[in-house]
Amino acid sequence: MDMNRMTLKLQEALQSASSHAMRRSHQGIDVEHLFVSLLDQGEGITGPLLEQTGVALAAVRNAAEQALAKLPQVQGAGAGPGQIHITSRLSQVLSKAEQEMEGLRDGGRAVTAEDLRRARQALTPLAESRAEEIAALREWARARAQRANSPAAAAAGRRALDLGSAPSTPS
Repeated sequence: MDMNRMTLKLQEALQSASSHAMRRSHQGIDVEHLFVSLLDQGEGITGPLLEQTGVALAAVRNAAEQALAKLPQVQGAGAGPGQIHITSRLSQVLSKAEQEMEGLRDGGRAVTAEDLRRARQALTPLAESRAEEIAALREWARARAQRANSPAAAAAGRRALDLGSAPSTPS
């Protein structure tokens, strides 16, 4: 992936991920390093986007930290500064991101906040986006519902049996 085509936030996150990897004595920058760096960005969109989709940030961050704790550490002469690389896993993710970015471009137009808002709306469950309307409909139905075993319903059923017709529902 061409660093010049990356957003400033992604470039900053990669630099931060490199620092994370070096502090932990890891041999390479991996997906989890970048993910933690994206979550740490003060004005980044990763955290807010994940929260809007219902992801528990603390849980995913904890999972990423646990995965990082399991990575081997490089000690000794071969562990000198500046000898850190991007892992093949992260390289594949960045390449896929670049392909997605190209797919999202529309005649050279970059993705906007409005594009992200529309994508979020498309992914938001109907029950969440229409929660107020659903609650109002439930309340309306609850107010009009009559229990089948209520005394009034039982009496209407007995009258119907006596008359040989179907029970009528009170209005």
